[in-house]
Amino acid sequence: MIGLHGSGITTVLHNLQLGEVLTLTPTVGFDVEVVEYDKFSFLSWYIGTPSKMMPLWRHYYPEAVGIIFVIDSNDPKGLVESRSRLKELLKCDELAGHPLLVLANKQDLPQAASVEKVTDILQLRHLDRLWFVQPTCAIKPFGIQEGLDWLLNHVPK
Repeated sequence: MIGLHGSGITTVLHNLQLGEVLTLTPTVGFDVEVVEYDKFSFLSWYIGTPSKMMPLWRHYYPEAVGIIFVIDSNDPKGLVESRSRLKELLKCDELAGHPLLVLANKQDLPQAASVEKVTDILQLRHLDRLWFVQPTCAIKPFGIQEGLDWLLNHVPK
């Protein structure tokens, strides 16, 4: 699970683990969480996106079977930066062919980009892999379970 700082990754994780939103502070460094979902248990590594943390991302790729990329769909500048980060991420050989789930978070906000706009900005139609954009609101929560269901149906069993 990767995304820009402030995209809502920690909120998504807390909703999956606890079923509620806690008062959150930004993640500094990295966070490792075991998440139980449906009949599956998976390890989620959230690695912060400040530039000094990005070189650490690679160390977690060999164990990955899918990618969850969380975006703040209400932040136009962040969407452009997310496109850049996603392009870097998808160049890694260790992630070749892995299905990509984009959680378009913060859909409850009035200026949130639609799934179509997110798809266009992130240039997903050009990818040579399975991908899916799921609109979500991590604080409500809605959309998270549907996104995970899609991902679990597309990762190796």
